Amino acid sequence: MKLLRSPYPLMLLHLILGVLTLIIFDGTGDSGDSIYHYLYARSAPDHPELYFDHWAKPLFVLLYSPMAQIGFIGVQLLNLLVVNATLYFTYQTAKKLDIPSPYFTLILLIFSPLYFVLTFSGLTEPLFAFFLILAFFMQLNKRHVLAIVLISFLPFVRSEGLFFIGIFGLWEVLRGRYTSLLFLLTGSFIYGLAGYFVHNDFFWTITKIPYSKLSSTYGSGAALHFIEQLIYVVGIPFYLLFWIGFLFLTVHYFLRRTSFKLVYFLLGSVVAFILAHTIFWYYGIFNSMGLKRVLICVIPFMALIATYGLSQIQFILQHFSYRLAGAIVFMFALYTMVFPFTKNPAAIDFKHDLNLHVEQVQANKIANYINAHYKEPKIIVGNTYFCEILNIDCFDPSKKSFITRKAIETAQPRDLIIWDNWFSIVEHGISLDDLMNQPKFKLVFETDSTDDRERYSKMVLFEVN
Repeated sequence: MKLLRSPYPLMLLHLILGVLTLIIFDGTGDSGDSIYHYLYARSAPDHPELYFDHWAKPLFVLLYSPMAQIGFIGVQLLNLLVVNATLYFTYQTAKKLDIPSPYFTLILLIFSPLYFVLTFSGLTEPLFAFFLILAFFMQLNKRHVLAIVLISFLPFVRSEGLFFIGIFGLWEVLRGRYTSLLFLLTGSFIYGLAGYFVHNDFFWTITKIPYSKLSSTYGSGAALHFIEQLIYVVGIPFYLLFWIGFLFLTVHYFLRRTSFKLVYFLLGSVVAFILAHTIFWYYGIFNSMGLKRVLICVIPFMALIATYGLSQIQFILQHFSYRLAGAIVFMFALYTMVFPFTKNPAAIDFKHDLNLHVEQVQANKIANYINAHYKEPKIIVGNTYFCEILNIDCFDPSKKSFITRKAIETAQPRDLIIWDNWFSIVEHGISLDDLMNQPKFKLVFETDSTDDRERYSKMVLFEVN
């Protein structure tokens, strides 16, 4: 079929699905970091130091700031385009690697449940995945210096970029291209120099890394956590094909039927990435939260591995029947496209995943009360979503403070304290009793609710007397 020789029809389908999703649903993909990353990008023109904030990820803030000025929808639209570009370069990479049926990488990516959901967020994983596959594509096309330069900026999209500086750097060493290693410093040099005027430290790109501590606020977890969670990221058909492809690539490498480069970058990168996050989560270090969404960073590589797996199934079945082989490929494609719409726990729960979360619904109730009874108050909060719905500059200390003990102790009359049962407790260590037991805080409004996933949200509004 001629349509399958081009990525554009499926890329167009992805854009149409994306626009329809934005029209029908009002969700933000994630109710925490998604909002905060967006707020950094939106506020950066008014607070230029935010362009050099390590947690916010400087390159993400720089690239997303213009679109963030039109609101959260701007960030969602840009993420949609970034994911669409990722589809294109993953397809072209599959062709370059001579993986049969390269169009199947598009189907896997478009209909990967969590990847689709997070397209409509303000999170950094989609941009990371784009930079990674673009750099690998440049590497395959022997544009080695450009690939290295792209990778050098990856830590300024997500800290995991440091892994890939090591992976791409080691490849250059193995190939004897030692001079190209200097270009691995490009991103750090440029950002170190530019950010010096903010941090008074040329090495702030290292000294200001927010995760460089051997502890975690969020505890620890099981050794197989990410392996188990992968199915909820990509869905059952993708998951099965990934492990089939993983097995075939491994066996074929030892049989010398596939290249070391293919195994090194695809299998090596995915294994190193998952292993590193497993260690962080298992030992509770580097502030790991065990979030399955981090796997989105390497999803283009996983799609290539899965497509390789499908191609090997097809190759084997063709020895018996070309018609049977074609039917199996068609069935996998159909199952992959239908899976997100099924009732499977690993599929998309459209009502929950693509609409506002329960805590955002409760936050809107609090915001409506504030708008009806107060005029431009200072808020003391844990949940930064309030900055968006109250149209408050999140980085102006005269307008907003985080709900820390110091902020509570120095709160002024008419300030508003908004306590919630997640951010206030987990991120800032403030219990409801800490506020209820102080007579200068007047409880003026509260709301709570439990969604259909048994996720409970409680928020309480206090006015400072």
